[in-house]
Formats: sequence, structure tokens, C-alpha cells
Amino acid sequence: MSMFVCNDGKWSLESSNPSLKLELDTPSVGGFSMNTVGGLAVSSLEAIPGEYPESLGMRGSQRSHLAEDGFDASLVLEQKIPFGVPISIVRSYRVDDDSMDAVVNFQLPHAFPLKNLIAGGLKFSGAVSAASIVAIPAHPGAIGKPKDLAFADAAEGAELYRGTRPPLMLSVIGNDGRYVRFELGCDIWRWCNAERLGGGKATYIIRKENNALLFTWTLYAFGGGCTEVPEPPFGRNWKLEWSLHWNDPAVPENVIETASLDDFADDCACAKSSENAMKKWIRRHFSDLKDGDTLVLKVGTPRFCGNAAHVDRAAKKNLDHWELPALRDFSRWANRQLRKHGASLILAVGKESEK
Repeated sequence: MSMFVCNDGKWSLESSNPSLKLELDTPSVGGFSMNTVGGLAVSSLEAIPGEYPESLGMRGSQRSHLAEDGFDASLVLEQKIPFGVPISIVRSYRVDDDSMDAVVNFQLPHAFPLKNLIAGGLKFSGAVSAASIVAIPAHPGAIGKPKDLAFADAAEGAELYRGTRPPLMLSVIGNDGRYVRFELGCDIWRWCNAERLGGGKATYIIRKENNALLFTWTLYAFGGGCTEVPEPPFGRNWKLEWSLHWNDPAVPENVIETASLDDFADDCACAKSSENAMKKWIRRHFSDLKDGDTLVLKVGTPRFCGNAAHVDRAAKKNLDHWELPALRDFSRWANRQLRKHGASLILAVGKESEK
């Protein structure tokens, strides 16, 4: 069982996984520092919405929650920046023994001039030996293969990636071969929203610094001098979802059924029809489950999609998203139900799941 505890005004995670150490409000209020397997460490980088960095802000509301079955814990932290046009940053974290999900809400009122929005980023340090990325595809379909970033051979200060769109995935490998992997949330369109607003651009950079890997997120920087958009846009709420993963569960021997994602989802697992079909598959096993039983859902290579109806925004016609975050949400729902019967679901992702 894992749970969040608060000591001397700072939050930390008491985890059933002895190799996981997570501290919140470090290095700054609302941020985090994490040590996982193999000596790898991950910490948050400071956000700068407009002129004032979040380190100048003040602590707002805080609330923690432990799931009824004790398998995951969540924490919501609010940061208020009272200078200029006051704004808030609200971060939600959900953690289990193998992953951390984060949702960040930048609450920017209409009076806030959107000149610059740096959303922070991540620093990977410790025993970093290699890194690779998977790019956001240009067209709907299966995502591509990982691309090595040549971290070990890169010079100090070298940029290993720069683009107006972030990588879909970033895997950082430790000296012992174990990893920590960053994944975008389903909401790819929000990470790329500068293209839709106009008048500015987004910039995502991965660079090597002091033998660490820094991944920085500039969501919007107003270009100025743009005749079509002469003034910065008005403030708007901006939500980002992302996750970290550091362990792929092994498939046990007592598997009672293995199914393929293609059995339930024709084009995208985010579609409501796909979700309903997968949940129906889980429910029909309730009456005959025994302790230790395992179901396996083979995903193969996750897919990228643009159908806005799949993310409940049909009027937008096209919004970029991908199905792996939705599948992880489904897996959490399924395991909450199956644990009541002593059973579990394994989500088998990657080429190896197609064998």
C-alpha cells in the first residue's frame, strides 16, 4: 500500500515499493523529485507563466486521497502567483508502484497577456546511459519505432532534440539497463496548441547538461511583429497530461484468457465503442474468476488518431490523440474490478505482445 504523507509542510510518498522514493514540493512548491530503480532520478523543472516563475508563488489548497483498495494514491497541489495578473497552477499526481500520472492546469484569466508560457519540464539524472524518443506521427496509424538520441556520445550542452511538437515518448535508460519512460497524455492537441492559436510557437528541447537529460516545455512564445496577430492572445486555461513509467509487469503462468486489442477496437481504443467492448469482456468473467487468475490484453503497437469524436469533442472535427493513455485508464478500471475477485489484468504493450 502506498499513501501520501505531509511532514513539515512537504509531501512525500510512503510506498510499498522499496526502490521508489518520491518527494513533492521539491525542488519547488508543486514540483517533485523521484528516485526509482537502477539509480535513475527524475525531477520537475520550474514553470514560468509570463513574467514570474512559479518559485515566487504561494501555496494554495492541498488534498490527498488513497484508493479504497490501497493500490494507488493521489495528491492535488495548488500554486498561486499573485503578481501582475494573478494566476494559479494546479497539479494532480496519481502514483502506484509502477507509474505516476500527472495533470497540470494553468489557470490563466482573460486579462493575462499570453506572451510566454513555459510549462517546466523534466530532468533525468543519476546513472543515465542512453535515451530514445518516439515521434508524434504525421498521419493516423501505428506509432513509429524509437529513435536513439546518442546521449552517451553527445557533447556537454548538446541539443539532442528540438521541435515545435514534443516526443510522444521519451525513454531514459540507466547503467543497469532499467528505464524510466515519459509518455504524453491522450491530449496531444493541447501540447501542440500554439499552432492553433497563431502569433507564436511552441518549442520542446531535449539536451545534455552535467551528464543529465533535460526536457523543457515551452507551450507558447508570442512572436511579436506578426501582422496577422499584432498583440498576444488573451489568457486561457491550459491543461496538460503526461505520465512516467518504470516497470513493465511480467505475464504470469496462470493466464485464463488472452485477447487482442483488435478484437475490440477497429481504429482507436479511445472511441467509446471500444471502451464499452473492452469493459464487457472484463465483466463476462466475473462469475467464474478464482484467486490468482489473470487476463491479458495484447496491444501491439499503439495507434495515433485525429478523430475528435473519440475525445468527446466531435465539433472540433480533428484533435490529435493516441490510444495508450486510454488503455492504461482502462487497465486501472479493470484491475479495480478484478481485484475484488482475486484476479488481475496485464496490459501487454509492444511488438512482443504480437507474438
